[in-house]
Amino acid sequence: MNRKEFRLPVTVIIPVRNRPKLLRQALDSVFGTVWPSELLVVSNGTAEDREADRKAFEHWQVHRQDLINAGNLVADPPEAHFLERSKPGPAGARNLGARKANQPWLAFLDSDDLWKPEKLEMQWNFLKARPHLKACHSREDWKKDQRQLSVPLRLQPVTGAPLEESLHVCLVSASSIMIQRQTFLELGGFDERFPSCEDFEFWIRYFLQDSMGCIPHPLVIKRSGAWKQVSGEGLLDLQRLRALLLHTPSLCKRGLQQSLLESARRRGKILGGLPDRWARRAERLLRRIEFLAARHSPTDI
Repeated sequence: MNRKEFRLPVTVIIPVRNRPKLLRQALDSVFGTVWPSELLVVSNGTAEDREADRKAFEHWQVHRQDLINAGNLVADPPEAHFLERSKPGPAGARNLGARKANQPWLAFLDSDDLWKPEKLEMQWNFLKARPHLKACHSREDWKKDQRQLSVPLRLQPVTGAPLEESLHVCLVSASSIMIQRQTFLELGGFDERFPSCEDFEFWIRYFLQDSMGCIPHPLVIKRSGAWKQVSGEGLLDLQRLRALLLHTPSLCKRGLQQSLLESARRRGKILGGLPDRWARRAERLLRRIEFLAARHSPTDI
């Protein structure tokens, strides 16, 4: 398959907030794959944030056209659009992109991550050979300030429905996912009430209903550096407690009370060492989880 002659029925969605340089790099990495049919950049935040992202997108479009003109490419390049949302948060930005998408498949890319050239093609071929699957993801390479990091074994993604494991760690990277648009929308998309860990909550919701394929090769470069990251905000363990509480009844029905409580109590212990207002909030969430787990358990816990 030649990216110059073929476009996949995929909409790529990149949420961004005031990261002009990183955004251009992310867009270049998409342009280096087999082409999707549509590319949506969704900027969220203040007017100044969105203006910086818009200028970066417009600059990239000029650069992209130069590459197209120089390459004598056969296929039309992806439709590329810039969307804006004043309320910040990656969940709402991704959801807006999914609602506006015109293709049956979605692929998300965080603005500070990069795709390898084979990413979309390998996933597309993988899913075509497995029509029962509604989504697939892949392994990643991790880099911090250009330094290669090793990915812990417990965080390596797997095939199937690792529901129990997903109570403890986030096993799916948003930047690695390809998912049916209909499935994503039927599940309600990412929960916009979560300022962070919206992916942790969504994958629990997904694995309660379905399984997912995994390509055991790193197709994404996950980067971290001096820039501000959403994952560094919003007290991650507190948000994950909220996600566990949201799904406590369903998890108990699956017989996962012990794993649920183990994860919740560990996070509550971590949060207990924080300032009083966070510790008190964590304690309330933990007590609620324990109450609901006992209520939905056929045996004592």
